[in-house]
Amino acid sequence: MKAVAYILQDIDKQSIAETWKQEYEERIKVVEQAATTRIEQVADHAANTFRTIEQRLDNQLQAAAPTSTQSGPLYRDALTGPARAPSANARSTINPAIKAQVEIRARQVLIDIQDEGAREELRTARPRDLVIKATAIAKELWPDSTDTCEFESARILPNGGVVFEVTTRAGADLIRKNKGAFAARFHPSSQVKDRLYAILAKFVPITFDPDAPRDLREIEETNRLDVGTIAKARWVKPIDRRHPHQLVAHALIHLTTPENANKAI
Repeated sequence: MKAVAYILQDIDKQSIAETWKQEYEERIKVVEQAATTRIEQVADHAANTFRTIEQRLDNQLQAAAPTSTQSGPLYRDALTGPARAPSANARSTINPAIKAQVEIRARQVLIDIQDEGAREELRTARPRDLVIKATAIAKELWPDSTDTCEFESARILPNGGVVFEVTTRAGADLIRKNKGAFAARFHPSSQVKDRLYAILAKFVPITFDPDAPRDLREIEETNRLDVGTIAKARWVKPIDRRHPHQLVAHALIHLTTPENANKAI
């Protein structure tokens, strides 16, 4: 009888354990199902939100871009805006320090040397000797412009180039306009490089080709800029990162003078 009682006790324990196990598994399933449902709801909501944002962005880009039915090249108005006469009471908002920096850059002449041996010699040269040499070249080329084409300083660059600062803006412009003659006398492998001024052109139609000289010249013509004023241009964002339906993009336009940069703006 005692053995039978022990067997019955074991059966009761096993039955209770099985019951608890089943209840536990059922509760786990309920929790898992609820969590899965909630995750799916959050994922659907996030996907809908992203689709809404994407659609709004597409609508804004399409509204900002010219349509393909317009006549003429689509990028013609990229840098064109209505002319605005300055107010008589308007005050200049240009920071004086920035204005002075722009003026200094306008009086600078950048010389780049291709020959490696000449670059090494230039790195060890004295800036004062370079100033004397550049001034002598200017006097030889323009004997009647000695007052406007004198050199104040020379700064040797780590890459072997040199930046000269001319006393006047007119003198620097004279050198840049005749850069071939000046560079040939400075060193056979030297070049006078243009100091460029970058502006941001927003919402430029992607039909514009920044590598095509024809497109750059057309922007100059549209904005009444001198031929060759735009030295180069490039897209701000790489082309392979554009949206599939994108019609416009921002571009950086590099101009040779601050006056033309202001005119283009």
